[in-house]
Amino acid sequence: MAAKLNAGLPQGEYDELMRVIVNRRSVRELGHVDIPEADLRKILEAGRWAPSGANTQPWSFLVVRDRQKIERLAETYVTERQQIIRDHLEKSPQYFNRTELYTLQVEALPKEVGCVIIVLGDVRIVKYYPFLKLVETSPRLAERVRAVPGEPDANDLFYSRPFVPRGGLEIWLASLSASIQNLQLATWSLGYGTIWGTVYPLLEEAIRRLCRVPDHQEPMAVLPIGKPLDTFKEPRYRRRLDRMIHWDEFDPAKEVSDDDLDEWMVAVRRRRYRLDARVPDLADDKL
Repeated sequence: MAAKLNAGLPQGEYDELMRVIVNRRSVRELGHVDIPEADLRKILEAGRWAPSGANTQPWSFLVVRDRQKIERLAETYVTERQQIIRDHLEKSPQYFNRTELYTLQVEALPKEVGCVIIVLGDVRIVKYYPFLKLVETSPRLAERVRAVPGEPDANDLFYSRPFVPRGGLEIWLASLSASIQNLQLATWSLGYGTIWGTVYPLLEEAIRRLCRVPDHQEPMAVLPIGKPLDTFKEPRYRRRLDRMIHWDEFDPAKEVSDDDLDEWMVAVRRRRYRLDARVPDLADDKL
């Protein structure tokens, strides 16, 4: 008879879990290290056990170990990202002119890493989520869907109104994100560094060409795995927990004004890559 599965961990195991979660970092300075296949399988096993909508498990993992292919991926990633950033600054200045006051560094895929994990999402699974019925029965969602064809400006749709339903895509994306988080935590716990390199929805075609990915598999993220070269002194800044918690109903006293949010985003984005601990000059009582 199989043993019963029970929730809960001994206190020491919970503390160890939180140590990994709190200390995990997005590592951009990565050096080469030979990664045993056994360690790679441990990392991928963690990704396999992520939760997903209706247990559909839309992910698969393309592991790139060939040195020439890794170098081509790195070069393509940087070139394509730079072009995307230039387009953003040119065509959407109202959203980026205050937060991108520096040259954005995009070397999120170093050539020297031991391997690169490309997380793929099977788009065929999207149709199995019962989202259309939810839209039909929700007046609020239905109103948003009806408004989409009349949107004159893509910026307005994707930045000011990001929660226009797009079918089961939201559930699919959330499922893949859970798998990517598991991969990151497992990588850090084994002593390696990685970073979530954004692919979807802007870089997938370049990755598809390089790695011969079929049309129904969508490249979602690249995770280079290597030796951490950065020096980290403290965990990254996080907002205070008591500012995030609402008991039983939303607390208006914890609402953040547009001006305070804008000020906070400017400060965080300017310092987001290297700063440990807290971001200075932020009003903690407002956020």
